Amino acid sequence: ASSGVGPVVSHLPPRGAQARASHVVDIRDLRFEPGVRVVAPGDTIVWVNHDPVPHTVAGADSSWTSGHLAGGDTWRTIVEAGGEIAYFCEYHPTMRGVVRVE
Repeated sequence: ASSGVGPVVSHLPPRGAQARASHVVDIRDLRFEPGVRVVAPGDTIVWVNHDPVPHTVAGADSSWTSGHLAGGDTWRTIVEAGGEIAYFCEYHPTMRGVVRVE
């Protein structure tokens, strides 16, 4: 479930903003690891596809997507607001994860 406060992810940092910290979510064995990642507003999250098959990282509310991530690809975003960001892989819908912004 999202926080209901508008978009909570940004694919470009706000003007003049610097990410506070960077967090990695590994895509491995058809799973997001860790399944729940706790971050702060302004932090960067980097998803890394270690699988030989493609994946995506997409908001459960369908408001954003990484697009196709081949094996070895990475995708990053900066979270802007507090709340919970549920996401999944569009190719493998049973792959699900959560970013908790506190």
